[in-house]
Amino acid sequence: MYCRSCGHEVREHAEICPNCGMRPKEGLEFCQECGQATKPNQKVCLNCGTMLDDRQPIIPKPAAKSGAPKHCRECGHSVRANAEICTNCGVYPLNSHNYCQECGAQTTERQEFCTNCGVKLVRRGRGVQIPPMAEGKSKNPTTAAIISCFLPGVGQIYLGQVHKGLAIFAAAIIGGSVSVGTLSILVWLGAIVDAYKIGTKLSQGQTVDTWEFF
Repeated sequence: MYCRSCGHEVREHAEICPNCGMRPKEGLEFCQECGQATKPNQKVCLNCGTMLDDRQPIIPKPAAKSGAPKHCRECGHSVRANAEICTNCGVYPLNSHNYCQECGAQTTERQEFCTNCGVKLVRRGRGVQIPPMAEGKSKNPTTAAIISCFLPGVGQIYLGQVHKGLAIFAAAIIGGSVSVGTLSILVWLGAIVDAYKIGTKLSQGQTVDTWEFF
């Protein structure tokens, strides 16, 4: 089996091509059976006769205003625009804070903008993300914390982390039943702090995973 993006030979059930970081079947440049170069609208490989997998590449959501990452934020290595992982370090390109995703300049954890090229720095994992709120529609982190005081997990649901909020509620109930309320109180307090911090990230325009904590 060959990667349809770069023509590199990959294992039969590989999810990621180790050469280009793309999903092997999400490309149009090479035949998946023999690795021969193909054209975007080609249906059959002229070299081996195999029907080409016509699955279109997945176009990722743009990373804020700076577009798809050009550099891995973990190691600074150049990456393809649609890469699922960095082929140099194996990390999802945006899942760190060491380098700017646009120019590759070194950055710090608390830095919000690159001082070299000026783009807004973006950090997120591979999971499903909650997009930042549109201007004027951001949810108040204080509100999220306050409603969490009444019921654990409600603040997370208010912020869009529905499954996480339900899991926190369940943890508080189960924890309280096995520890005479002690664990329930700890989970409750953690949920209040978490709701405030996640709400703050969203109000600042940051993208947050649906299961991200603090």
